Amino acid sequence: MSQSLGRGLAILRYVANNGAYVTVKEVAQEIGVDPSTSSRLMSTLEKQGLLQQDPRTHTFRLGTGVLELANALVASYNLGEYSHDVVRWLAGETGEGAHLAVLVQGEAIFLDRTAGRGPITVHTEIGARDPVYCSAIGRALLSGLTDAEVKRELADVPLKRLTRKTATSLSAVLAKVDLTRKKGYAFDDEERHAGVQCIAAPVRDHSGHVVAAIGISGPTPNIQRATEAALASVVLTAASRLTAQLGGPTSSNGRPASG
Repeated sequence: MSQSLGRGLAILRYVANNGAYVTVKEVAQEIGVDPSTSSRLMSTLEKQGLLQQDPRTHTFRLGTGVLELANALVASYNLGEYSHDVVRWLAGETGEGAHLAVLVQGEAIFLDRTAGRGPITVHTEIGARDPVYCSAIGRALLSGLTDAEVKRELADVPLKRLTRKTATSLSAVLAKVDLTRKKGYAFDDEERHAGVQCIAAPVRDHSGHVVAAIGISGPTPNIQRATEAALASVVLTAASRLTAQLGGPTSSNGRPASG
């Protein structure tokens, strides 16, 4: 990979994970270059539509080109517009932020999302990435792999402690992935973000392979009030709808069948 391309990708990841407008100086510090180099790279990304600059503050955020790429990726998985309808339905049924993601090189990349309707909600940006080892959406994606495949997927992923509840040993991660396989859904109890709980389930294609995951994220009091079991039932229904759309296997109760 060329140095400029690598830096450009690093910029996009930083802006996506930041979730707000960033400055040229902040990006320069993040990727280890001088501000002039950062400015030149960000200008190139802006011309390609991958970044958008606020003319008043001269700060940058993700551009609509990222959304176009995300839509193309959704189409490549044959999820189409139907997936957005299901994500929107899931958010409406639960009141929490709902999202759809795929597995790419040890990370979950969010392709779609709908905000929750409550006064306090958890926002996920399209194109943002989540570590798979400590997130519900990530473990739902990993649940379609064997333990050996999970180990390969995480071989170059540092298992960082992000909250006091984050599992940082490979054995603990594998145990949580196995529990996801048995339950049919993953539950993140403040492992990715303190004060946030998440529930996600895998989406399978016609061959039974996990190609995506759909889930919700919300403040812990919201999830506890609605209960994990009740919300998981809705998430599983959403996953089943997408799985059926792809011709994937479903069990007699309409839920996605485990692989």
